Amino acid sequence: VGEEEIDPNSDAFSQWIMNLAYEE
Repeated sequence: VGEEEIDPNSDAFSQWIMNLAYEE
């Protein structure tokens, strides 16, 4: 997934996107 290159800002964005995707 390339988590090693994930930035703190991108991480928060990814979590938000994941939440929206999982809510469905």
